[in-house]
Amino acid sequence: VDEKSGKHSLTRVKVLAHAVRRGRGGGGGEQEQRLSLLALRISTGRRHQIRVHTSAVGHPVVCDGKYTDTNTFLSDLDWCPRNFLHRHRLAFQGASGEPLEVVAPLPEDLVQALEGLEAADEASAAALDPWRAGVGACDWGTYTALPESSA
Repeated sequence: VDEKSGKHSLTRVKVLAHAVRRGRGGGGGEQEQRLSLLALRISTGRRHQIRVHTSAVGHPVVCDGKYTDTNTFLSDLDWCPRNFLHRHRLAFQGASGEPLEVVAPLPEDLVQALEGLEAADEASAAALDPWRAGVGACDWGTYTALPESSA
């Protein structure tokens, strides 16, 4: 993120679960990929904001061909068919000032990608289960973040 030329943007983050993906690496050996399921809330609407912010802190979005290196992107494609980024809820004011909201459940291809992951701990398993059942998305205020010591 270029602090000199970039515009101010704010992304709020809640870490909902930690998971592990086990598979074969390029050399044929066992490979372990550590992942986190996040709830993100943007206060500004900058282009690629979530993707830029997660990549800037060293944790790019799964299957992001623009903000991650080629090897990681190709490895992600082995288990996730596309960028693992889903807008569950969009709220805004209509032309006459009335509040409007659109809500969409997690698409089936992303639910299937989650099914291939192993929860890193009990709290993460409890958090992942509703997502795997297709009912994990909810209002920002009801998401429970993992304790910071959970990894």
